[in-house]
Amino acid sequence: MESKNKKSAFKSYIISVNVEKILFITFFILFSSLVITQIVLIATGLEKGLSTNSAIEGLPLKKEEFLYKEGELVLELLSEYKGQGHDVKILVNGEEVDDFSFRKVSLKIKNGDVVEIDATNISNNIDVMIKSKSSNVIIDDLSKKYSIKSEVIKIIKVKIE
Repeated sequence: MESKNKKSAFKSYIISVNVEKILFITFFILFSSLVITQIVLIATGLEKGLSTNSAIEGLPLKKEEFLYKEGELVLELLSEYKGQGHDVKILVNGEEVDDFSFRKVSLKIKNGDVVEIDATNISNNIDVMIKSKSSNVIIDDLSKKYSIKSEVIKIIKVKIE
């Protein structure tokens, strides 16, 4: 009984060794053929005919070029709230970019930006308005006042022509 187990174990070992040898020989033949093909193509100059898009396309950049259009938006905190300006934050896409310490703030904005006012540190009502904009920014109502009290309010989602 024990001899049959030894014979079957030996037979399995022989088969596994043969499979490993077959895989190794196949890999070696394929890899060698790839190397020989590359050598022949380089030696005869045929590889240049295989590459159809080898020429450089386009022009090098000469100066900084933007892939998006920028606009400008000027926000103003009304004068009666001037003392609280440093507590009123301006958020663009959820990140604080400035406050109303100097009452007027000019923002550089891109298409799709969301401009918000964070007045969570203020207990009184404050009024903010869009004072001006660049010509490429689209706004429905330029003179609208936004009354804010202890909240974050969305002013505009920027649309640029």
